[in-house]
Amino acid sequence: MLDPRLIAPFEGGGLENYYKPWLTGDKAFEVLEDAYSWRGTIRKREGYALLAVLPTTPIQGLKTYYLNTSASIEEQLIGFSTTKAYLLVATPSIQFSDISFFQTTGAAISWTGSVTDFFWTSNFAGSLWTTNNVDPLRFWNGTPGTLGVTGGWNNQRPTLNGTNVLQKCGMVIPYKGRLVVLNTTEGILGGAGNSFFQRARWCQLGTPYVPATGGDPVVVPPGTFVTDASAWRDDIPGRGGYVDADTTERIVSCAIIRDVLIVFFQNSTWRLTYSGNEVLPFIWQRLNTQYGSEAMLSTISFDDGLLTFSRRGFIVSDTNQVSRIDEKIPDQTFFEMKFGSSAATLQYIQGIRDYYRQTAYWCYQDTSEGSANNRILAYNYLDKTWAIFKQPFRTFGYYKQFNDLQWQNANFAWSDANFSWQGDEQLQFPLVVAGDVSNGNVYSVYDVTENASDMEGTVSETNFGFDVRTKRFNPYISQGLKAKLSYIDIYCTMKPEGEITVKHYVDDQASPVITKKMATYYRGVINIFTITPGIATTTVVTTQNHDLETGQFVTLGAIVGTIGNVLNNQTFAVTVVNATTFTMVVNTNGLVYTSAGYIYQKIQPQGDATYTRVYLGAIAHMHQIQFTLSQDQIDDPMKGKAQFELQGIVGWMRPAGRIRG
Repeated sequence: MLDPRLIAPFEGGGLENYYKPWLTGDKAFEVLEDAYSWRGTIRKREGYALLAVLPTTPIQGLKTYYLNTSASIEEQLIGFSTTKAYLLVATPSIQFSDISFFQTTGAAISWTGSVTDFFWTSNFAGSLWTTNNVDPLRFWNGTPGTLGVTGGWNNQRPTLNGTNVLQKCGMVIPYKGRLVVLNTTEGILGGAGNSFFQRARWCQLGTPYVPATGGDPVVVPPGTFVTDASAWRDDIPGRGGYVDADTTERIVSCAIIRDVLIVFFQNSTWRLTYSGNEVLPFIWQRLNTQYGSEAMLSTISFDDGLLTFSRRGFIVSDTNQVSRIDEKIPDQTFFEMKFGSSAATLQYIQGIRDYYRQTAYWCYQDTSEGSANNRILAYNYLDKTWAIFKQPFRTFGYYKQFNDLQWQNANFAWSDANFSWQGDEQLQFPLVVAGDVSNGNVYSVYDVTENASDMEGTVSETNFGFDVRTKRFNPYISQGLKAKLSYIDIYCTMKPEGEITVKHYVDDQASPVITKKMATYYRGVINIFTITPGIATTTVVTTQNHDLETGQFVTLGAIVGTIGNVLNNQTFAVTVVNATTFTMVVNTNGLVYTSAGYIYQKIQPQGDATYTRVYLGAIAHMHQIQFTLSQDQIDDPMKGKAQFELQGIVGWMRPAGRIRG
């Protein structure tokens, strides 16, 4: 009698390597790569598509500017390189347009940071305040500008006291009605300056602009905000001020939660608390002396906590306490993530929140390969599950489409689009975007479509596989018995043309004992009309339209004649000649085709999911199942881009004798 063992749903599992693989929970996975846990299923990750290209490289920031108008486009995407700022525009096509011009003169403006000097921005008082901790604090008022005519950027080197000015800062953030800068460099204009790594400094209540009658800032000419020369002075009561934390660590990152500014130092976490005393409106309060943040842009805001990265682990902080969140993958920050030889290289670790997928992402460089970011660590914050994606991103941002998708702009075939367009095809859907490591390419990523291949350019498409490995299991281990895994029923969402490879591992062996291919759709057959043998190629004519694409792999069967010994149950890539004819590169010269035969092909769906039984039969101390794609499946233009969604597994097992040493 076989015992059925159901594994589903998959929430609360995901990637786990705290315990040995046989000690983790039934819903945990030893490997979860280019796939992730979502709403109780395991899905192959979605692909990415090229949005636009930044004219200069590398990409140092993808930021959002909130329009202070009633225009239909409420958010704009600003891209930064090491030297220039660009606005994403819709005409004449979606592209980045240079907006690096000073407000009144239209003179060109440039930044001078290196590849590790990423941009921090905040929206405040109608402007996008920007710093890279190399150049002076600057704001952009939303005017794209024209070279030599006008622009929207303004340098901010405000006087602090006497002859001292704010030369630069690490972060800028609005808080309690003031603009606050952190980790400052101060000194005389044009001088070397002194660094105050532990300092928080603020401007006057309201804005740093000159107040006019009624309290609004002076705007002369239109769109040009006039800076108040006394707004930041700490020697004039009621204007600016500062406070230093009593630590030698430097401020690395910050964010606001529940109207409290949490500030992460290198190895400690503090809050900048509002005191209500306008003489000293803010004071430092230490929350934790063990955990901080070491990557400025790794901090992600949530409703009740802030997630961030340090070499001591990924942590979460609320307004009162700090704790680690990566207990299921405790070695990730210590062994899997490469940091380089300086603190600056930690800035390559950056994060973002995907509101639709309910997942947080961090980009990083894996220690085992490459010299740039090549991995994404994905954290489903509802299920508290982890996964790893192979993707080459260096920074993240958000983007909302200018218009609803129209057919003439679609890059997919009608056969793939015969459904109601919704989600990321529509205006104002919040998309995550990412910049690549070297080419200036900005991609839309983690969309809601079923396409699971990467669109590197406007026409080139790259398929990718995935690796999902269950824990090592034996339900009879507590009885000291081996287990026979006779077969498994795999319940997955039906995806036409989808196919995966199932591998069965036993005990601690590195090679599978059984490897089988499994279709993720109801597969029928198309009958062959004739086969013409050949020296270099073999030609096949079917009795009806085969609906194949050049490069697609097909499996043949039931062919009568000596040619059947070569073709039956074999898989070949095809070259399409016409709707009923294709060729295969296989030598069948001298062989005879008698009759019959068919190719496997999809048939009309009979539901949205399917059970597929895979027969195994091995007896072992421990069993492990791997779901993946073979290289020929990745290369197939249909199978390689088909989505895979695992909804459940039923293993049919029975005890099979005592375990002996």
